Amino acid sequence: MLHFQDGGLPVQVVLLPDGASSNCPLTIKSGHSFVLEVGWLVEPNLRQRLIRRYSDRGSWVSLTLVREQRIKRSG
Repeated sequence: MLHFQDGGLPVQVVLLPDGASSNCPLTIKSGHSFVLEVGWLVEPNLRQRLIRRYSDRGSWVSLTLVREQRIKRSG
């Protein structure tokens, strides 16, 4: 578990077994936008993350799917 204090809201990142993770604010304050994120390992070299953004009024703004693939470097 990692905690980050920078920015408007302190954030907690939870690293779970088998490549899963969660990222969320420790508390949600009125008037602050925030992000919720969950990630998981699909294959040994492929990871996906869902990132959901909320406005400072608590409205859902966007949902993004990120695919991260490990690429071997030569040399």
